[in-house]
Amino acid sequence: MSSCVSKSSTLMKDNDATKLMNTLQGSVWKAKQQSTNRDIVIKITKRDLHKKSASVRNGRLCAISENIKSETIILRHLTSNPNCPKSIVKFIDFFKTDKDYRLIMEDGGAP
Repeated sequence: MSSCVSKSSTLMKDNDATKLMNTLQGSVWKAKQQSTNRDIVIKITKRDLHKKSASVRNGRLCAISENIKSETIILRHLTSNPNCPKSIVKFIDFFKTDKDYRLIMEDGGAP
């Protein structure tokens, strides 16, 4: 995994991340946030696929309706409410790198 450092805070070291799964446009990782020592989840979306509203399946480009920017806005809004249920993982940060968008949220634990 490429470095996951936000301009606002150091999130993790490269070797501290565990890949949980691939997504339609990227992947999901679990890590420990260095500044707070809390467990976090990082959803990484490839910017080129996001721009095309596409995914690659079996080597072919396919249209999809997934938008990490909208997901971020919704999660940030919901979790900024003091009455937000604990069952909804909390928004931590969102930023972009040269190739990716990265949504950082709390780790909700095992299902």
